[in-house]
Amino acid sequence: MRYLGGQFCGPIPERGECRGAAARCVPRAAEAYEDLKLDEADVEALDLARSVDLFIQRTEPFRLAKDPSRSAEVSSILHQCAEALRLAAHLLWPMMPERMTAALRRLECVGQASTLSETGGGRPDEWLRWGGLELAIPLQRGDPLFPRCEQ
Repeated sequence: MRYLGGQFCGPIPERGECRGAAARCVPRAAEAYEDLKLDEADVEALDLARSVDLFIQRTEPFRLAKDPSRSAEVSSILHQCAEALRLAAHLLWPMMPERMTAALRRLECVGQASTLSETGGGRPDEWLRWGGLELAIPLQRGDPLFPRCEQ
């Protein structure tokens, strides 16, 4: 959120680690849902989210953002991450509807979030495709969806 003013300044790349993870995880999760194997769908959705975390650790956009000449690279990294998290939010919605609706709203997928919360369904064939996140729309800040447990 702090980087690039919460906006993406370039198109989402056609290839990338997050897109590859989505290409693996989304169809597996969709098939698991069709077979009513919720535990397997959950595993695939969380694997997608973990792949985003690993991608962030490897690419270090927080470090790259310190160099203004690399803003396009930072935008590409963050856009891939946000798009993969949008897909993960859709996949996790049946198990955590309130939290995932909030996640989708923060990603400015307000129409999708509203449809899901009002009807309990939507257009998964359309929404689970890579590239559904709009460009140049500021993302919303908010409290953590899953706060850390203090020990």
